Amino acid sequence: MPLSTDQISQIHAALLSAINAAIEETLEDELYSLDSDIDAWDVAYEAQSSFKADIEEVVDNVLDTVKTAFEDELTKKTQLALDEYRVSVLPSIKYAYERDNIVDGPARREAWCNLIDAMNKNGVLSDVIAENIDADVEAL
Repeated sequence: MPLSTDQISQIHAALLSAINAAIEETLEDELYSLDSDIDAWDVAYEAQSSFKADIEEVVDNVLDTVKTAFEDELTKKTQLALDEYRVSVLPSIKYAYERDNIVDGPARREAWCNLIDAMNKNGVLSDVIAENIDADVEAL
């Protein structure tokens, strides 16, 4: 599951804010150090206006990088959780509920959710990863 629209919007807004604040702060600091009468805010506004499309492109490129990194992290953490599930949880589910060789989907899903919660509480999974992680444990 990818990042939600709200999460992407928050990152987008934070990046725009940070870039624009950096432009303003840098120009103010540098023009002040030059002992200049140039109004740093006017220059910053002009720069932000002139390079708005470029700033948006930078933000979009960073967002693409963030999305890719999130998907990579989600994939790694999903594999980690699946490995733990296969080794530590699934054998006890099979012994307790599937001796007749019929998959007990509800038991498997509940055990999966309990594992994800435990991994989250132990700091192995972040809240965002824990909210987005999913696997077809019935097919294992």
